[in-house]
Amino acid sequence: MNKTTPFRTLESGRGRVRLRRPEAADAGPMALYAADRRVSSMTTSIPHPYLPEMAENFLTAVMAERSATLVWTIDASAWNGSSFVGLISVKSTLREVGYWIGPPFWSAGLATEALDLLLAHLLGACGWDDVRAQVFADNAASQSVLQKCGFVQSGQTTLYSVARNESVPAIQMICTAETRQGHSEERDESQ
Repeated sequence: MNKTTPFRTLESGRGRVRLRRPEAADAGPMALYAADRRVSSMTTSIPHPYLPEMAENFLTAVMAERSATLVWTIDASAWNGSSFVGLISVKSTLREVGYWIGPPFWSAGLATEALDLLLAHLLGACGWDDVRAQVFADNAASQSVLQKCGFVQSGQTTLYSVARNESVPAIQMICTAETRQGHSEERDESQ
C-alpha cells in the first residue's frame, strides 16, 4: 500500500475551501494571525512573539521543500475572498496532522472542512490506514474539530509549547476509515 503523500491542491466539494501550496503572498496574513497569542499558545511550534520575518522564513523553507512536513494553505477565497485563513500540515513519517486558523475565521467551520478534505485524501488516495493528531487538553475547539472529522482519543501525553515555554497536557487522537464512517453515520442519524 502506498504510504507516500504526494503534494497536490485539494478542492472541497462544498466549495468553501481549497488546500493549496503556500506562496510568498501568504506571509503577511500568516504573520498577523500567528502573532495572536490565542493561536500561538495552542501550537507546539509557533513562538510568541511571532515576527513577520519568521513567516517569510517558514514559507521560504516550505516552498523550497526543505521541510519534512507537507504544508497547505487553507484558502477560502471562493467563499469570502480570503486567500489565507490558516495552515494545515501532515508529517508523513508520523502520519500526523496539525492545523491552525486565524481568529477572524473561527467558528465558521473552515477548520473542519479543511481537515475533512485532507483526511479524505490521506485515507483515500494515499491509502493510509490511520491518521494521528495531538491536541492540548485545554484546546476544546480543536478537540471538537477533530471529533467532528472522526478522530477518537487514543492516549494522553504532554507536549512542549514554544509560545507558553512549558510542557502542557495533551490528548492523542487517531482517525481511521472506520472511525470516519462511524462518525458519518452518527451525523446522518442526528439530522
